[in-house]
Amino acid sequence: MPRCMKASIIFDGRLHLEAAKALEYLQGKVLSVCLPWQKIRSGVEYKLEEVANASWRVELFANATKTVVELRRPLEKLMRGRTINHESLTQSSLS
Repeated sequence: MPRCMKASIIFDGRLHLEAAKALEYLQGKVLSVCLPWQKIRSGVEYKLEEVANASWRVELFANATKTVVELRRPLEKLMRGRTINHESLTQSSLS
Protein backbone atom coordinates (compact mmCIF):
# COMPACT_ATOMS: atom_id res chain seq x y z
CA MET A 1 0.00 0.00 0.00
CA PRO A 2 1.55 3.35 -1.04
CA ARG A 3 2.43 5.81 1.67
CA CYS A 4 2.62 9.55 1.41
CA MET A 5 6.10 10.93 1.87
CA LYS A 6 6.98 14.56 2.38
CA ALA A 7 10.26 16.30 1.73
CA SER A 8 11.25 19.95 1.64
CA ILE A 9 13.87 21.81 -0.30
CA ILE A 10 14.89 25.21 1.03
CA PHE A 11 16.29 27.82 -1.34
CA ASP A 12 18.02 31.10 -0.61
CA GLY A 13 15.30 33.79 -0.76
CA ARG A 14 17.31 35.76 -3.31
CA LEU A 15 17.00 32.82 -5.73
CA HIS A 16 13.19 32.59 -5.78
CA LEU A 17 12.99 32.60 -9.60
CA GLU A 18 15.52 29.79 -9.85
CA ALA A 19 13.62 27.88 -7.16
CA ALA A 20 10.33 28.29 -9.05
CA LYS A 21 11.96 27.06 -12.28
CA ALA A 22 13.47 24.06 -10.46
CA LEU A 23 10.12 23.13 -8.94
CA GLU A 24 8.38 23.46 -12.29
CA TYR A 25 11.04 21.21 -13.87
CA LEU A 26 10.70 18.58 -11.12
CA GLN A 27 6.88 18.64 -11.02
CA GLY A 28 5.52 15.15 -11.72
CA LYS A 29 8.96 13.54 -12.02
CA VAL A 30 10.35 10.61 -10.06
CA LEU A 31 13.87 11.02 -8.72
CA SER A 32 16.33 8.13 -9.07
CA VAL A 33 16.35 7.61 -5.28
CA CYS A 34 12.55 7.31 -5.14
CA LEU A 35 10.05 4.56 -5.95
CA PRO A 36 7.96 4.93 -9.15
CA TRP A 37 4.87 6.13 -7.24
CA GLN A 38 6.82 8.80 -5.34
CA LYS A 39 6.33 11.69 -7.74
CA ILE A 40 7.21 15.26 -6.89
CA ARG A 41 4.25 17.59 -6.67
CA SER A 42 3.57 21.11 -5.33
CA GLY A 43 1.75 20.99 -2.04
CA VAL A 44 -1.41 23.07 -2.01
CA GLU A 45 -3.33 24.21 1.05
CA TYR A 46 -6.16 26.64 1.59
CA LYS A 47 -7.64 28.48 4.53
CA LEU A 48 -11.28 29.56 4.63
CA GLU A 49 -12.16 32.24 7.16
CA GLU A 50 -15.40 34.09 7.83
CA VAL A 51 -14.93 37.83 8.17
CA ALA A 52 -17.31 40.72 8.88
CA ASN A 53 -20.69 41.17 7.13
CA ALA A 54 -21.10 37.48 6.20
CA SER A 55 -18.09 37.66 3.88
CA TRP A 56 -15.44 35.00 3.55
CA ARG A 57 -11.69 35.13 2.98
CA VAL A 58 -9.97 32.35 1.06
CA GLU A 59 -6.20 32.07 1.32
CA LEU A 60 -4.27 29.79 -1.04
CA PHE A 61 -0.83 28.42 -0.20
CA ALA A 62 1.46 26.48 -2.53
CA ASN A 63 5.13 25.80 -3.05
CA ALA A 64 5.14 27.61 -6.39
CA THR A 65 3.74 30.96 -7.50
CA LYS A 66 2.55 29.45 -10.79
CA THR A 67 0.42 26.92 -8.87
CA VAL A 68 -1.25 29.68 -6.84
CA VAL A 69 -2.02 31.63 -10.03
CA GLU A 70 -3.50 28.53 -11.69
CA LEU A 71 -5.72 27.91 -8.63
CA ARG A 72 -6.71 31.55 -8.24
CA ARG A 73 -8.16 32.07 -11.73
CA PRO A 74 -11.04 29.54 -11.51
CA LEU A 75 -11.74 30.56 -7.91
CA GLU A 76 -12.08 34.23 -8.91
CA LYS A 77 -14.32 33.25 -11.82
CA LEU A 78 -16.53 31.25 -9.46
CA MET A 79 -16.69 34.15 -7.00
CA ARG A 80 -17.79 36.60 -9.72
CA GLY A 81 -20.73 34.33 -10.41
CA ARG A 82 -23.29 34.60 -13.15
CA THR A 83 -26.81 36.04 -12.98
CA ILE A 84 -29.53 33.67 -14.16
CA ASN A 85 -32.94 35.08 -15.06
CA HIS A 86 -35.77 32.68 -15.82
CA GLU A 87 -39.51 32.94 -15.27
CA SER A 88 -39.59 29.66 -13.33
CA LEU A 89 -37.20 31.01 -10.70
CA THR A 90 -39.03 32.63 -7.83
CA GLN A 91 -37.79 33.87 -4.49
CA SER A 92 -39.29 30.81 -2.73
CA SER A 93 -37.51 28.39 -5.11
CA LEU A 94 -34.16 30.02 -4.31
CA SER A 95 -34.54 29.72 -0.52
